[in-house]
Amino acid sequence: MKKFSLFLAAVLTVTMLGGCNGSQSSDLNEKVIRVCVSNYLYAEVETIAQIYREKNPGVKIQLEALSEESEDEAKIKQMKTDIMSGKGPDLFILQSRGYEAYERNFLFPNVNKAMESGVFCNLDDFIKKDKLWENINIPKGILKVGTYNGRQYVLPITIDLPMLVQEEADKVDVSEEESLMDCMKAIRESGNQKALNEMDRYCFTSAFQLLENALDYEGQEVLFDKTIYVELANSLAEISLQRAEQEGDEHAESSQRSGSSQFVKSNFGEENLDYQVLPTAMGKRTAYVQSYGAVSSNSKEKKICYDFLRFFLDTERQGGDSTKYYNSSIEVGTDYPVNRDGFESYLNEKPAKEEVLNCFDRIEDCVFLSQASRAAGDKLLEVRSRIIGGESPYSESELKTFADEIYKKYEMILKE
Repeated sequence: MKKFSLFLAAVLTVTMLGGCNGSQSSDLNEKVIRVCVSNYLYAEVETIAQIYREKNPGVKIQLEALSEESEDEAKIKQMKTDIMSGKGPDLFILQSRGYEAYERNFLFPNVNKAMESGVFCNLDDFIKKDKLWENINIPKGILKVGTYNGRQYVLPITIDLPMLVQEEADKVDVSEEESLMDCMKAIRESGNQKALNEMDRYCFTSAFQLLENALDYEGQEVLFDKTIYVELANSLAEISLQRAEQEGDEHAESSQRSGSSQFVKSNFGEENLDYQVLPTAMGKRTAYVQSYGAVSSNSKEKKICYDFLRFFLDTERQGGDSTKYYNSSIEVGTDYPVNRDGFESYLNEKPAKEEVLNCFDRIEDCVFLSQASRAAGDKLLEVRSRIIGGESPYSESELKTFADEIYKKYEMILKE
């Protein structure tokens, strides 16, 4: 799957051209940092590390690839042991749990808990002293995902923001609705079959984030609402039933536009399309983290680690132009940058520029998806597939049972 790796590959050409000249320092004077990188990011991070070294010849960056696949479980366990004993890497640049990340072994399966436990370094002082930080335009709603008790421990690098995409001529405007269920109701009542197809696609591809934000780690509170879950499941069943009643080509029509970017193939270059970011069932327009970086609290070179991590967030590496960048992740519809200026640079002269930036600007919240997010999404997909398969919808009591099971999963996460 092409995700963050493409995002990084997209930014290399221009960055390389901007390398600075500098005299090489001796090996004795080099500062060395160890960087743990998700395996599928390795090649691209390695190239960016070389570019960083051109600008900072006194720094040596040692990359350590870490696979999330089950066969590397022993290596992950050993790294966890090293971290607990005060050893381990200085910096982490890792994949976050996303749609495809189900059976994988994550070094930090719960990033929020890792922040809470003191694994990562507080970055506030580095950010305050960083003169270049003021040029990094990351919305507070996105940055907040990497905070605990008001302190910044993690920096998101890329996000996903599911969007509802319709043809401008016959769209249904649900952009001001207060919840996902309100959006679904408005589209059902409109009788617009194309909009109905798009909403069905949106729910299918974005099932794992439809009930976020479901946890308050600082307040140790489960926000997942069982009543809202049942309401959402019933609304999804009604959407599926209405689609099932369509006949002929309309019923066979399958959108490739709306929802999670993992499934959407778009470079925002099509004319006459409308983009809307929808609230979740919990009532906020929520993005979720695809990749992130964090400095180890045990590192002896925290300043250099922070500087290298911030390097990934600069507008030059977060933006893109199809005439300058090759295989931009945005261009093929995968991850989105967190730096708005970089995103705007890429979207320059794209027909969808204003609509997509408006969606980006409406982000109110950002989350790390959890195992419970996956469980909640799986049950919603079961609701949908049951209807598509011609079976009767789940009963109210069955949906309540699902809600109880999911709530317990969220409770367990807080107790871990």
